[in-house]
Amino acid sequence: MRSYSMDLRERVVSACLAEGQSTSEAAARFAVSTAWVRQLKTQAKAGQSITPGKVGGHRKPKVSPEHSSELLGWLRAEPGLTLQQVQGRLAERFGVQMCVSGIHRMLERLDWSLKKSRSMPKNKTAQR
Repeated sequence: MRSYSMDLRERVVSACLAEGQSTSEAAARFAVSTAWVRQLKTQAKAGQSITPGKVGGHRKPKVSPEHSSELLGWLRAEPGLTLQQVQGRLAERFGVQMCVSGIHRMLERLDWSLKKSRSMPKNKTAQR
């Protein structure tokens, strides 16, 4: 879901503070929620910015792009590495502690899939 535009934010604040409309009247007029109008009024009265803030997912990756290229070099040299072996090498070489599922997601982002193990037979769904 996208944030409301600055134009709308300014019009709502103007309607509430300059024109004297109530929170519920402004919410009905601009087809937004009363909670959002109340929050916007509080920010404006406190002198805070009414610009939209960041929305989630702003986490720096643990493995840098330089380390990623070295990791891909390991995987090309030894394609049979397991996720646990990759985990151990990352910890040993770069001091990076990552869970196995995090390593799997990182490898997916790098468009790399590990060798599939066929130690177990295929599932038994054959017709009888």
